[in-house]
Amino acid sequence: MKTLKDTNGRYINYRRKQQIRRHITSAIVLLASVIFITVMAVRLAVNASGDDTVNYYKYYTSTVIHPHEDMNDLYEKYGFNFKNYSAFKKEVLFINNLSSDDLTRGMSLVIPYYSSEFK
Repeated sequence: MKTLKDTNGRYINYRRKQQIRRHITSAIVLLASVIFITVMAVRLAVNASGDDTVNYYKYYTSTVIHPHEDMNDLYEKYGFNFKNYSAFKKEVLFINNLSSDDLTRGMSLVIPYYSSEFK
């Protein structure tokens, strides 16, 4: 039977040394598993609690201008998620290839709007 010396200088047999190695290896694997599970649980909790923002998606609709309707009326109806009136007006003019915001009755326009619903 093979014998080895332990850290205190005492002799221990080979089987006991293998058993100690298995225990140490098992303890290391168990510790690594516990650390991994803890890290994953913390990441999941942080992601779940920190995501209170609402995503908005940009869509387009067409509308026909009614009598006495102007750009401000369109902004009140569709522009709630734009930075400001100026940004809404600029985009509507650009999309519809218009040079001014003079709208006439019966004019058909493409209007951008935002919605939290994914369509």
